[in-house]
Amino acid sequence: MVLSGKQPAPKRDRPYFLRHRYSSNNTWGIPTLKKNTTLSLEHLGVIRYDNTRCKDKRSKNKVVHFFIDDDKFENTYYQPEGCLRKLAQYKHVLTPDFSLYTDMPLAIQLFNTFRNRWCGAFWQELGLSVLPTITWGNKESFDFCFKGVPKGSVVAISTIGCKHCKEAFMLGYNEMLNQITPELILCFDMPFPEMDGNVIYIKTDRFPQKKKKESTIWEEEELIQGTLDLNRWTSI
Repeated sequence: MVLSGKQPAPKRDRPYFLRHRYSSNNTWGIPTLKKNTTLSLEHLGVIRYDNTRCKDKRSKNKVVHFFIDDDKFENTYYQPEGCLRKLAQYKHVLTPDFSLYTDMPLAIQLFNTFRNRWCGAFWQELGLSVLPTITWGNKESFDFCFKGVPKGSVVAISTIGCKHCKEAFMLGYNEMLNQITPELILCFDMPFPEMDGNVIYIKTDRFPQKKKKESTIWEEEELIQGTLDLNRWTSI
């Protein structure tokens, strides 16, 4: 019997298995993102990934962030096409903030850095405006956790949960400045006074959890959306 038509590629050769479709300039094959040159902060709001929704009529000037529990956005890597239609509505999308906890094995920290950049490269390929989220773990992670981000990029970081490990945070922060020299740093939650660079403070206390009313999500935008404070945080 002769089979007609194109046969599916063996699993061994499928792009979602190999994850090798994007160019890389580092030893680990971490995808290299394109520098975003379209960022506009004018009237820009922010929204958590788990608060995004289909047909968001007020999505035009929002940036989607992932400073939430990892299990709420694992689908961005394992089912990357499933969230595209929803994310494409928004002005900008940060790369997913897969955790790099210092008590994680270094191999997992490396994998989570790869996933962060892979999702960003995937979205950029499809025309989304992407900004890299930068996360670091222990000192050994500095060899790879800043890879794939062009120098002079606009980046996003968070100090959420870092108040009791300030010394370790600042060590990674200063290494980020050395390796990436960001043009602008969007800092989710209060920056530390020692943080150099062009920092914009984003007040995360403006993002309350979704509130329920008779088992439905309230639709008032102020309940699920924050706004960027365009003043330097040192003047707040």
